Amino acid sequence: MIVVFSSRMFAQDYYTTINTSTNISVEALNLVEFTSPQLAAAEADAADWISDNGSNAVRVAAASRTYNCHNYAWHYSDGGTNLWVNQLDQNYAENLTKYWSGASPTYQQTTSSNATKVFYSEGDHSTLELKPQGL
Repeated sequence: MIVVFSSRMFAQDYYTTINTSTNISVEALNLVEFTSPQLAAAEADAADWISDNGSNAVRVAAASRTYNCHNYAWHYSDGGTNLWVNQLDQNYAENLTKYWSGASPTYQQTTSSNATKVFYSEGDHSTLELKPQGL
């Protein structure tokens, strides 16, 4: 008798550490991906939010539980992996700000017109600022 187990059956979410390009440790989460029904619900919710709020947000990929906006803007866009990064770590200490503050920041704070990556503290959201060509 042959028994085959899928590794996804036993997959667990866990904390891990990633590093900024200046080698500062940032806490991240490695999360199990959505099931097909969960993905469909997340996609519908995202489409409804964009429509209901008249947003000009551009969806760059399908919904995923494996990464979030903070990871996409600050880690993945610099060649990192898909993980979930929170504004605060599991002990409620600053986590995301390590990218632009401290003794060895990867990025410098600038004006909104010059920014290429943005963190909105009021909404706990990060994004890449896509500038029109020629500006």
